[in-house]
Amino acid sequence: MKLTGWFSMGEEYSFFPKDKLLAWNIRMDFFLVLSQSLLLVLLYKYIPPQIPLFFSQPWGDDQLVDKIYICLIPATLLLVFIVNIFLSSLFFQKEKLLSRIIIFTTTLIFVLLTVTFIKILTLTTI
Repeated sequence: MKLTGWFSMGEEYSFFPKDKLLAWNIRMDFFLVLSQSLLLVLLYKYIPPQIPLFFSQPWGDDQLVDKIYICLIPATLLLVFIVNIFLSSLFFQKEKLLSRIIIFTTTLIFVLLTVTFIKILTLTTI
């Protein structure tokens, strides 16, 4: 059985696509998810009971949530990572541009959310 995407256990294909930019972006996305999860595990006990998460709300109590909700950021990124890897692998053979757009957009979103995650952690723990 031959896979049409770029994921396989065979020698022909590998987990990372042959396109070096896509492979680099996938590794970067995985590193960002892993680093957020590691930071969360290491700093969770230092986070106060209430943290600012909803920056679009007016200043004050409307922005605050329980600290368990900070886990939503890495969990959401992991889910988006898995879905976008799957979608990108489906489109890679026929629509390489679409596959690249999906992965590059994912990387941009991950970088922005990682900066936000670090901002929230530095505001609350330091």
